[in-house]
Amino acid sequence: MTADVNWLLSSIAQGSAAMIAIVGGLLVSRYVGLHAEQEAARRRVSDLESRNAAAVSLGAATRGDLEEIEIASLINDDDVYAALLGDGFQLTLDRLYYLTGGDRSAFDDDAVMERLVALDVELKNAYGHLDKHVPRELHPMSWADFRSVHAALPVENEGAWRWVYEDISHRERKAALAQLDTWERAAESSRIDIDVLRSVQMRPSDVPSQRRQLMERIERADADALATAHEARLAREALDASRQPAGFSLAIQVLTSLTVLGIVLPVVIMGLAVDELPALWRVTVIAVFFVGLGVLLRFLFVYASFLREGGRRSLPKTVFGLFWFDKKAVTRPTMTPRATRGARS
Repeated sequence: MTADVNWLLSSIAQGSAAMIAIVGGLLVSRYVGLHAEQEAARRRVSDLESRNAAAVSLGAATRGDLEEIEIASLINDDDVYAALLGDGFQLTLDRLYYLTGGDRSAFDDDAVMERLVALDVELKNAYGHLDKHVPRELHPMSWADFRSVHAALPVENEGAWRWVYEDISHRERKAALAQLDTWERAAESSRIDIDVLRSVQMRPSDVPSQRRQLMERIERADADALATAHEARLAREALDASRQPAGFSLAIQVLTSLTVLGIVLPVVIMGLAVDELPALWRVTVIAVFFVGLGVLLRFLFVYASFLREGGRRSLPKTVFGLFWFDKKAVTRPTMTPRATRGARS
């Protein structure tokens, strides 16, 4: 009585399929988990990079504001206003630094010249508007009162407009004094001079306070940029660590080998409608199945050695490398007889 060969072939195919399903299912579940970890790490990296870019941008913008304040503090000076007026609204940088005593190395010449040109335009604009609004009076009103009355004036640089107003007021007061007789002029001259009044009207500068606030903002922005850059680097390392681990391609090769040897071959033979196989073919089919099973078991042993401390240093590139001895494996050093005697003593 001849045994049905299909039982043998179907059993081999089903057993191989079961092993592939188990191992493949474990791999798939592991890689689904890795994908979720990658997405979380990627979102973390994106968020940290956005925060770092915002902190760097804030620091750069704040440094720009600080530079603007420093330049404004440099050029918004009575001597600079007078020099611009006396030089016909022309002032060189050398003359500017000479008048203010500023350190030229601490400023960008192009930025200073740009602001100086803007101040030139502002002074021209102020003179053009105020010349027709400031009356000829012996006792002109303060700039604050005048500003409240003429709120529609296009004032951008408060200090420049105040200086122009006081300069025009001083000129108009001198013209009004010149029209008085000797006794009245003497009486008026005993009053507080317009220059003294000007110094009283000048409000204390808030530049030091603004400078301190901007420096604090710069320090906070730099600290945030440094912290987010460090966290982003750690997050990128975590993202790289969640990439495809070592041995994935080798596992695919092992499963492919098991599929070919344990499923494809029996299914092809069954598809040919073979009723019986010679004993040699039966042994061959069984041997091929066990070869596939041996490849799978060998892969598991090699991978376990790779994960063990002191085991394999690397995984083979192909299935055939599973059966080669790893010469780079870390071996425990043996003690020489002399070292053994020293340890015993």
